[in-house]
Amino acid sequence: MQILEQKSFCQQDPDQDEEDEAPEDQAEYDSVLISSAGDLVAALASVLGADFAVAFGTFFPQIAKYYVCFITVFCRFQDC
Repeated sequence: MQILEQKSFCQQDPDQDEEDEAPEDQAEYDSVLISSAGDLVAALASVLGADFAVAFGTFFPQIAKYYVCFITVFCRFQDC
């Protein structure tokens, strides 16, 4: 859960100010780390089956914030 919240130790940079953007290589590293955490959540859901429903409410908001709707203006008016 800490990885999805970007609070894990490996995601912290004590030399970086809160307002500064992360360096490009750090952003790429975070992307891979978060993607792997999402894969782990999916694996847990697969293994636990219906029992995962209890945990779903905890994980969903954390995962959903990484997804953005990328529907183009063209596709809104077409059958894309």
